[in-house]
Amino acid sequence: MLASRELLKEKQNHSRQFSVNARRLAEFLQSVEAEEALLTQRLRDREGKATEAMRASHISSEEARVGEGPLSKEWLGPTE
Repeated sequence: MLASRELLKEKQNHSRQFSVNARRLAEFLQSVEAEEALLTQRLRDREGKATEAMRASHISSEEARVGEGPLSKEWLGPTE
């Protein structure tokens, strides 16, 4: 199992006598899952920020076009 091998490799540097038991394997898997969850959340946060920046940029460019093109207030005439 890959997780067992990774756990053994990690512990070889710390101790000569180390055996993989269910508890240690579970702790290792939980720590990996927690790190993966954190990294996934960070990725979602970055994607959200990028999306918001794109939306803000798009809205700003749309506002600029409305003021300059045939839909400008001068072209439409009075609104009241």
